[in-house]
Amino acid sequence: MAAELRLTKIVPSDGDNINLEGNLIVGTDLVPKAVDISGNLTVDSNITGSGDLDITGDISATNVSVTDTPTLDTHLITKGYLNDVTMMPQGYIYGLEIANGGTPDEQIDIAAGTCKDSTNTITLTLSAGTTIDITDAGAGGLDTGTVANDTWYYIWLIYSTSTGLTDAMFSTSATSPTMPSGYDYKRRIRGAVLTDGTADIITFNQKDNMFTFTSPFQDVAELNPGTSRVLATVSIPPNMIGQFILSALGGGVTYAWLRAVNQTDIVPSLTDFDVTGGGSYNTITKFVESDENSQIAYRTDVGTNDIHIFTHGFIDPAQD
Repeated sequence: MAAELRLTKIVPSDGDNINLEGNLIVGTDLVPKAVDISGNLTVDSNITGSGDLDITGDISATNVSVTDTPTLDTHLITKGYLNDVTMMPQGYIYGLEIANGGTPDEQIDIAAGTCKDSTNTITLTLSAGTTIDITDAGAGGLDTGTVANDTWYYIWLIYSTSTGLTDAMFSTSATSPTMPSGYDYKRRIRGAVLTDGTADIITFNQKDNMFTFTSPFQDVAELNPGTSRVLATVSIPPNMIGQFILSALGGGVTYAWLRAVNQTDIVPSLTDFDVTGGGSYNTITKFVESDENSQIAYRTDVGTNDIHIFTHGFIDPAQD
């Protein structure tokens, strides 16, 4: 059909596809109507609706426009993949929370959700949750190689335009994963997982963009740190913001601070410190960004100050 189609209602009960080369216009200013399609809907131009769109199959169009804000559970419903929702801003991400799976040493569950891809070209949607296994290869597993000890793995949503399938996978790369054959769009979603000394995934909890380890790490336990700045490798991914507890114990009044590697390095003092030492441990909770080597800096004014740093978790906005 090479012309514009204006309709009151169209319901192909047998689930056949509808292919239009022109525009699809639903309703008028006076009489908003609905479209109920059991098969796939393909439109080369625009979809404009003042009513609801209820689509069981896939949807592909240049633009989708409706009177109310489309959502995946009310006004705009699709059990396929919605690939052209231009109203979503760059960096958009909703849902897609991760959690330790039924086999927590190897698997991660990903909740249903949607996001823009890394090039801001299409929308990637998981209409239902999925589970990925780091011991598997390719889509649904690890992008390349085999799982290693003491290594960070990032979580990627991937999409294939040839099959219309959305999947997920692990990768050691936060920017350029190895894409499985047939997959051409990707987006790193919030979160990264760390393996332990036996290549098992360390358990964690997620709340929005905050990730907390089930058991905190004691990354620093130094009885005699000296008085120069010390760079410490901590248990958070590179270039993310970690939640740390700094604890100090020293004789008399002593001072210590914890900060990012690129922040000013000065001797801790009464006018610039995070925690004071004394006859008992004093502590402070602080959020600090790690560098590209997962390092942060600490310093004390007394070389015999007893310094401990506990890592509780990290923040990952995943807006790239």
